[in-house]
Amino acid sequence: MRVFRIGANSHLSTAATRRARLLLLRLPMRKPTQLQVAVPPFSKSLFPYREFPAWKAVARAFELISRASSQLPRRATLARLERPLVGASQRIVAVADGGLPPHRWHRRVCSALAYLQRAANAVPPYERSGALTRRQGDELLDAIIDACEHLSAAVVQAEIPDELRAPSRSAGPSRVLH
Repeated sequence: MRVFRIGANSHLSTAATRRARLLLLRLPMRKPTQLQVAVPPFSKSLFPYREFPAWKAVARAFELISRASSQLPRRATLARLERPLVGASQRIVAVADGGLPPHRWHRRVCSALAYLQRAANAVPPYERSGALTRRQGDELLDAIIDACEHLSAAVVQAEIPDELRAPSRSAGPSRVLH
């Protein structure tokens, strides 16, 4: 095997230099030291998140938001509510799809719960400003709470040993872990 020192071989063409860089990038940096265990997906379907109860609750919240924004006389943005729900839904899809090591799967659940908490905290200011009615706010909070309960149930039902779970903090996280 020839060893290329990139930058030092001025006689190499640019294509050869690119190939040498690709060869160097393909080399494994380190070998896994422990057995790699992955959390199984929620279901055997092609898109397991569509059957995941937490995803259904978040989808219901998005439907409520679209219905509420269409009923407003003026175009109001519900960005402080939509952004955390999008972040939570991304983590919920990763949780439902499985394939992650247990500690990363658990971190995704904790991150989704933190995003859902942010979304729940964004509902009362919209109610006070008149962007949402009291009934719409209550329905949104019910959907968010359902998603939190389903995620908590998924953590309890997951077959993950306690020593492999990510440590949870007693107080809320100061920043969301991805």
